[in-house]
Amino acid sequence: CAQIIEQKSPQSVLGIDHDDHKIQTAQTRYAHLQNVSFEVADLLRLREIEAQTILIIDVLHYFPTLDQIALLQKLATSTTVKKIIVRDAIRSSHPGYALTRIHEFIMTRLNKTKVKKTKFTFLTKEEWRRMALTLHMKITIEKASLPFYYDHLIIFTQ
Repeated sequence: CAQIIEQKSPQSVLGIDHDDHKIQTAQTRYAHLQNVSFEVADLLRLREIEAQTILIIDVLHYFPTLDQIALLQKLATSTTVKKIIVRDAIRSSHPGYALTRIHEFIMTRLNKTKVKKTKFTFLTKEEWRRMALTLHMKITIEKASLPFYYDHLIIFTQ
């Protein structure tokens, strides 16, 4: 998270999650970063966002595609948001993607996440690119630094 913020966004950054434990952990871990704040929120019922950069880390795949689009459209049409950084796995035949799906399945079954369902909606690179066109935003997709998983940074910019 800190590397993403330092490398990808020097402006004001807001991290949002529905899990208050994850937010508390992030607030403690990244308290030294003055341009970053974290808050607990229902991603599908967001208020107006005032940050320039929004981080959505390992959460979009819990929502159906239409909800993902609705959330990103709301963020993209905000007057202040200039960049949306999503970290998530890319659906593919890569072995790391299979490992990510297994990990998510186990974590939800063990109640280590606040998500009750085990149906995940990971998108392909092409689906992410189409979403960027829908949002009228530019997109960059790059491999995240996690070694075993197939996580990527999907970066939308105005």
